[in-house]
Amino acid sequence: MEGLISVPSIWYAFLALPIAAGVVAAVTPGVIALARWRGWVARPSGDRWHRKTTVLMGGIGIYAGAAAAVLLLAGWKLSPAFAGAASLMFLAGLADDRLKLSPPIKVVLQLAAAALFISGGHFFDLGVPRWLAVPVTLFWLLGVTNAVNLIDNMDGLAGGVGGIAALALGAMALVAGAGALAAAAFAVAGAAFGFLLYNFKPARIFMGDCGSLFLGFTLAALAVMVQEALEVRGLLALFMTAMILGVPVLDTTFVTVVRTQHGRPVSVGGRDHTSHRLVSYGLSETQAVLLLYGIAAALALLAVVFYLADVRLRISMLIYLVLGGGLLGARLAAANVYAGDAASASQGPAPVLVRLSRFLRALFGSRWKRAVAVVVDVSTLVAAFVLAHFLRFEDGLTPAREAFLIRSLPLAVVVRLLLFSLFGLYRSIWRFAGAREILRIVVSVTAGSFAVYACLGALYGFRAVSLGVLVIDWMAVVLGVTMTRFGFRVLGTYLTALSGSGTPVAVYGAGDDGFITLRCIRRYASELGMRPVAFIDESERGRILQGLPVVGGLDRLAMLKEKYHVEEVIVPGNDLDAETRQTVEAACAETGLGCRVLSMTWEPAGKGTR
Repeated sequence: MEGLISVPSIWYAFLALPIAAGVVAAVTPGVIALARWRGWVARPSGDRWHRKTTVLMGGIGIYAGAAAAVLLLAGWKLSPAFAGAASLMFLAGLADDRLKLSPPIKVVLQLAAAALFISGGHFFDLGVPRWLAVPVTLFWLLGVTNAVNLIDNMDGLAGGVGGIAALALGAMALVAGAGALAAAAFAVAGAAFGFLLYNFKPARIFMGDCGSLFLGFTLAALAVMVQEALEVRGLLALFMTAMILGVPVLDTTFVTVVRTQHGRPVSVGGRDHTSHRLVSYGLSETQAVLLLYGIAAALALLAVVFYLADVRLRISMLIYLVLGGGLLGARLAAANVYAGDAASASQGPAPVLVRLSRFLRALFGSRWKRAVAVVVDVSTLVAAFVLAHFLRFEDGLTPAREAFLIRSLPLAVVVRLLLFSLFGLYRSIWRFAGAREILRIVVSVTAGSFAVYACLGALYGFRAVSLGVLVIDWMAVVLGVTMTRFGFRVLGTYLTALSGSGTPVAVYGAGDDGFITLRCIRRYASELGMRPVAFIDESERGRILQGLPVVGGLDRLAMLKEKYHVEEVIVPGNDLDAETRQTVEAACAETGLGCRVLSMTWEPAGKGTR
């Protein structure tokens, strides 16, 4: 059966997106009405995030939109096995929504859908015998299917992340010249985005298992077929597809590890996913979802670059991704999402970070943090040096240049590490890194570049050393080392700045004292219960400080109260004369706002408050 619409160009595959989105937008109101009439609803429970009864079965609209677009543009040119398996997964989810299937039956139905898809000849080409490639593909299909199902834990999250992944898969199908495959991917993207009209916060309908299982399975299956169309093999195929679906894959892996370390069952639902942890840091639900959208889009774009890149650039990208993911994972793992769970806190094993720190302390003693810093720096230096060669010689390395890279890499890394130690980079505390630390990094990296040039020149001749490589390497090392030193602090500050919790307050004065006061409030946000939203300073009116607007003078207090819902004005206690303080207090009293003086020496309760 051919598509009902003639497709003279693969670029017509883009039509699938608006067609699918339009069908979903048209069908979903009817599904909402039907679900209300039949009582198909999800009610709040202890392990679920939503706090009001919401109708289910939104997956009916998603399936209808994707199927309609595929039939119109691609028909059965795509793959009967794919269409049949995706439909079977939709029906399995529909049955689970209505009948609450037991876990074994759900697994059997998922296995049946995966087996049907693989029987059509679709599996990862890993350069290994088929008897090994087929189980890997089976694990991938079931893993991604359930990963997407698990991230359907906040309004709009699964639909948006799934739509972004489908867009990336469609783009890569176009690169491969597979028009029907691209149409299917864009159809799934359109269906997911169309559903967001009703599912983005505040959600009017949930997709249910019939939507999340269908969406997850189609994305996993499309990834396999895109890999086939691009004719990529081996680990590249797995890395590329895993990056496209990075958010659900990493979230499920992260939750599995953390729950295991806390002695909590992995198969039971909970409020400890990545999205929940972001909210626990003070982000609103919408901000958490949008941040994960951004991460999903960045990973999808990197997957495309990963496919097009040289093998050396791929190695560098993987190192940087591992470092960045490690920083983010460590920050998320520290979120207190199990507060009040006495059983988990007292009976389960220590959290993964605590156990890891204990292991490292036992291995390296009191200097275990320095050992970790050295390992991180070695990874950064290797990635930067390889990346510099790839960027300098973008047409490819000659055998002689590649041999020089291999010989010079260990020496370059050792020389830089010695300079890092000499300049005191391993004596600083990362979470308190400041401007002096940046200067120390720049100076030590610069000295290291000159030392590397001198050593390599003395050994191999200065003509053999590329100054262009050393310049690019210098920039990459400065960036990488700075990011690792400031990663924890910057991420924590960013999450705090986005926080939607706490009493809205305005800081008086946009000078040095105001800036320090803002940092104090953000540092102890949970203890103070404040959320800075603006500065008051007539001399700096219209400017922005640390992401907050400077609205003007005290005559703007009424506007602050109405527009920003400010309840209190915070006055820095350092070097502020009594007359100015009385003026601010009088203006606040006249407007009905509170006024508090915050000393720069303030510390949280129990540490010497004054």
